[in-house]
Formats: sequence, C-alpha cells, structure tokens
Amino acid sequence: MEELITIPRKERLTNAQRLIDEAPYYSRCSTNKTAANIKPRKIAMRYPYMGVNRNDMVSWLVFDIDHAHLAIPNPYVWQDANLPPPNLIVRNRRSNKAHLYYAIPPVCVSDKARAKPIQYMKAIYKAMATRLESDGQYSGPMAKTPFHPWWLKELADTSHSRHCTLFDHLRYFAYSIANKERDQGTYEPFKNRVHHYASAKNHFVEQGFDANLPESSIKTRVKSVARWTWDHYTGRSDCNRYVMQLSPTFPLSEKQSLAEATHQQRSKKTLQRIFIAIRQLLESKADISFSETAYW
Repeated sequence: MEELITIPRKERLTNAQRLIDEAPYYSRCSTNKTAANIKPRKIAMRYPYMGVNRNDMVSWLVFDIDHAHLAIPNPYVWQDANLPPPNLIVRNRRSNKAHLYYAIPPVCVSDKARAKPIQYMKAIYKAMATRLESDGQYSGPMAKTPFHPWWLKELADTSHSRHCTLFDHLRYFAYSIANKERDQGTYEPFKNRVHHYASAKNHFVEQGFDANLPESSIKTRVKSVARWTWDHYTGRSDCNRYVMQLSPTFPLSEKQSLAEATHQQRSKKTLQRIFIAIRQLLESKADISFSETAYW
C-alpha cells in the first residue's frame, strides 16, 4: 500500500496539483470506504480511497456513478446529460463504476460561513446529480483517489479523448440500427455488429494518439452501449433529425467540428438554465437543504 505513485509531470501542474494542494493536510484514507486512517495528504494519495475536501472547505464536487439499472455503468453520462465534462473521471477497471470530479471555486462550509453560497453549491450538486443519475446514497467523504493504480483515470477536459470519441461513434451507430435489428433478430447479432464497428473505429494511433484502446476497453464500451440501446432506445418520431441540413458531400471532419461546437453551446446553455433555476429557488427561499450526512 505504501508504493510510490508517480503522477505525470504535465498533470502535476493541473488537476493533480490542485487536488494535492486543496486536500486536507491530514486526510482520511483507506483501502475501502471506511476512512479508517488519517495520514498526511501526500501519503494518503497512495491509498485507493481518500477524503479530497477539507472539513471547512469544498473544492471538488464528486459524483458516484453506479447506475444500478444498467448492466454496466456509464461514466460518460455527462455527455448525454448535456453537462460540462468533469475534470477527472476515476473508474473501476472491472465494474466501470466511477467517480466524476468537478473542480469548483472553493466554498467555505464552516460554522462562520455565509449560508447563501453553501445553499447555491448544494443546489448545483443536487441538480447535476439528478442529471447524471448518480448514486443518491453517496455521502462521502471518501472518494476514489485519482492516479492510484487500482483505478483508471481519465482527463475529460477534451472531447477528443479516445474513450469519449469511441463512445459517441458507438452510440450513434447503435441508435441507427437498433430498431431494425430488434425487429429482425436477437441481441447477440446486434451486439456483434456494434463490436465490429467499434474495432473498425479503433485506429487512434492514426489520429495522433499514443496507442489504440485495448480490447478489454472495447468490449466494455460495446457491452455498455449495446445493452442500453437494445433495452431502452426506440427512437423518436418527433426528433428533428438532420437539423443542420448539411450536404451529404460536406467533409466529415468539418461535420464533426460543427457538431462539437453545437454540443458545447448546448452544454453551456443547459448549465446556464440550471443556474437560473437555482437562483430563482434561492430568491424564493425554497427549501433546498440537504441532510446532515452530505459529504460537505
């Protein structure tokens, strides 16, 4: 457990360094969620679970992605929910369960803190948790430690990451064939088609990445997308498809750039609507309080 965890130099200057700087100097840590130990934070980071927020200050909103209603949890649910990408995705290599880390301006939560910023933060957390379908029973304070070898850690601040890119390719392909496959066949042939498509899209080295995704990641992504699509997706007759009305001869790279810009604008507008709704709740003095077990 006391093995040295080496954080890449580039990441030391960003999310990793912020987590180290803003975590409690003496952090709770453990090999499970019991918070059994208290260690200096640089040692605590060597454990698979640690407390990342101080008792009197919240710097990270952490969402527990369990998705018990799905065969495999979807750590990229923030895309479908039109929410901003998290700063970190820390997920279990086997189960695909994950913690999504969102960095926020630190909010004081001590007894002397102002009530309005705390209420605002909690309201944002509640609204985002609903959209992410995160585990409502999660109350912290322990979270999966980023950069620990037990977990797969991903930076999600670029929409062109391998996992996110493949996920988008797969879900749209699966949507396009789901109804026909369901009418004409069974689940396994459908899943095999999705897997074949995923393998054909796994050429990230040609796109400038260091490596293609391993087969284990391909299988996990295929199983998640195929199972959910087969069980839940039916399509929508009122959906305004091809709303951009681009010519079929339009270059694919430019279509993708326009689609990405549209997605980013939609995410910003959605988040703005959430903030406006929360502000209205606060101004109306609506009850948005949380239970005392909340991790902040």
